[in-house]
Amino acid sequence: MKKLKKNLGGKSSGQLLIVAALSIAVLISSTTIYVYEVSRETNSIKNNSISDFVLAVKQSTRNAMISSLVNASNGGEKTVLTDNLNSFSQALRSLYQFGTCQLNFTVLNDVGYDSGMRLSWNDSGLGISSAYADFTLKIYGVTSNTVVNYAVNVTTTLTVNGSYTIVENEEKLVNLTCKIYNEG
Repeated sequence: MKKLKKNLGGKSSGQLLIVAALSIAVLISSTTIYVYEVSRETNSIKNNSISDFVLAVKQSTRNAMISSLVNASNGGEKTVLTDNLNSFSQALRSLYQFGTCQLNFTVLNDVGYDSGMRLSWNDSGLGISSAYADFTLKIYGVTSNTVVNYAVNVTTTLTVNGSYTIVENEEKLVNLTCKIYNEG
């Protein structure tokens, strides 16, 4: 009986070593795959966070421009656009949690635009209020750097058409039509 056990132990020791090595290789491979999958999920979460952040910055710059356009259209200074965008850019630098964030902008100073604003209202019933700026958003993170260039143009057009008819006792019946076209 002892001889049989000894022979079985001697013949299967190589097989046992191969099975042990195979088990260790499978364990190492599965650990490597697990680490790879977890790191890939973490990177996609970070990328989603960065893309969500970029989207939020774009929407916020648009909102700042709309607010500035309303202010300037109601008699405020045209420089309010530059002031508001500077304030937003400064606030953005202190809020970004994944690294350093820098928002640069250039307001349009071209045909009809002054400090990024165009206010064109006349007596013929047509009025245009517009704000335009180019932006460069730079995000310097630990694992990656992102640069996004985009432009924002917000335009509102108003057409006014009116007439009146004299009715009894020199009263006037006024018909006024206002059409407002918002670009966005």
